[in-house]
Amino acid sequence: MNAQIRVSLILVISSLALTGCGVADFFKQDSKAWLSNNERKIEPLKPKQVPPRPYDQPVLTRLAATPPLRFYEYTENKLISLTWNLSDWDRAILDGDIQRTLNATSDEEFLWKSQQTPEKTAILKAGNHYMLNRQEKVRRLHIISKTPKSISPVFGQWRSWKGALLRSAPTYNPDKVIGRLAPATKTRIIGEVLSLKSDRWMLIAHEGIGIGYVPADELEPATKKLSALPGAAPNFYKPVNLDFAPTIVDRVQAAVLCREFVIAGIKADACKGMDGRWRAI
Repeated sequence: MNAQIRVSLILVISSLALTGCGVADFFKQDSKAWLSNNERKIEPLKPKQVPPRPYDQPVLTRLAATPPLRFYEYTENKLISLTWNLSDWDRAILDGDIQRTLNATSDEEFLWKSQQTPEKTAILKAGNHYMLNRQEKVRRLHIISKTPKSISPVFGQWRSWKGALLRSAPTYNPDKVIGRLAPATKTRIIGEVLSLKSDRWMLIAHEGIGIGYVPADELEPATKKLSALPGAAPNFYKPVNLDFAPTIVDRVQAAVLCREFVIAGIKADACKGMDGRWRAI
């Protein structure tokens, strides 16, 4: 009997203890539990808990490209004191301002300022133009024939009103037709070449890469002011993914436009490559 009484007492005491805990929790509850979610005070997220914007890194990567400062990609980086510790964003802006200054028709002087390091500045100034015969790189799609050695750089935007046929080589051979430009397409051109019969052909560009040939008489300059967008992609008869298709680099001799240039007191000549970008020489 004593054992049963003890067990009973233990169970009763345990029940009372649990009941007491429940009552205590009840009184500890928020006195404003009846408020709706909209009326309650919601604490803001701490800065370290705010996730980064997903589009920041792709934008910076696309702007900065590789290498970050294309102007000096063929030579030793003479701007090491200026570009040291610059962010990708600042490098992209500096490269864009250099290209803009060199593309100006007049001799202009431009003050560049770092967005993130205000004490870093540079004076950009372009000088006289001249022509220079030098070796250049032409990047082409893998299905395009080797770039002829005699090629003349052509810049600006052009238009095909009728939708010119796109060929893998500068010839009228129907077997070389690989696609077609959409009517009224605005496109860019890498250069002009002559066929064996002395016909004039244009090498169409997509983001600086040669993707096919079109007869010169089927294109005309786009006179309207256009935004700086890459050339329009054509419709290939056999689908080609231009983002992942293999490319090949050819080296050609071409007479290119060059210009004197001064940046942060450093003198350097620059030439306009086949892809339309200026680079130090």
